Amino acid sequence: MQATQDFHQKVISNSPQGDSPHGYSWAWFWFSTTIIALVSTISIYYWKDYQNQVAQEILVFDTNKDINQKEQQILKTLCKPLLWSIQTNMMKKDLKRINGFVHNIVQMNHFSNINIVDTEGKILVASNKNYENTSALALYASPLFVQDSIVVLQKTNKVWVVAAPIKNIERRIGTLFFDYSPNTSTSIK
Repeated sequence: MQATQDFHQKVISNSPQGDSPHGYSWAWFWFSTTIIALVSTISIYYWKDYQNQVAQEILVFDTNKDINQKEQQILKTLCKPLLWSIQTNMMKKDLKRINGFVHNIVQMNHFSNINIVDTEGKILVASNKNYENTSALALYASPLFVQDSIVVLQKTNKVWVVAAPIKNIERRIGTLFFDYSPNTSTSIK
C-alpha cells in the first residue's frame, strides 16, 4: 500500500502544476468533453429533426388518404340521384334528356368523359360524341360492367374513374362511367 502511495506522490510531484496525475492536462479534458457534448447535441438535433419529418410525412399521407376516402364517399352518394334520373329516362327511352344531364354534368368542374353504356357494352350517350354507338369494352375493364355497386378506381395520379350500375327493379340496364379529377387544393402537401 505504501508503494502505491509513493508512486502516486511521485507522479504528482513530477507533473507540472494543473495537470492530471495521468499526464493529461485539464484543458485537454475540458476541450474533449466540450467536443463530445457538442457532437452529441448536434446528433440529437438532427435525429429529432429527421423523426419530425417522418412523422409529418406520415401525417400528410394519412390525412390525404382520409380526404380521398371522404371525397369518394361523397361521389358515390351524389351518383345515386343521377342514376335514378338516368334509369327513369332509359326506361322511357328518352336519350335526349339523358344527353342533357350529361351535357350539364360535363360542364361542372372536375367531371369529364361521361359515358352511359347499355348491357351489351355499347355506348348510348357520351360527352364525347365520337364514342356514341361504339363499344365501351376498349375503354373500360370488363369487370366494371357487372359490378353491383358504385366503384371508384384511380385511373392516373389525378383522375379517378367512377363506374355505377344503372338498375331497374328487376335487372341491370346499363352502366354510368365518368372521369373525376379530385380537388387537389384540399390535399395537404
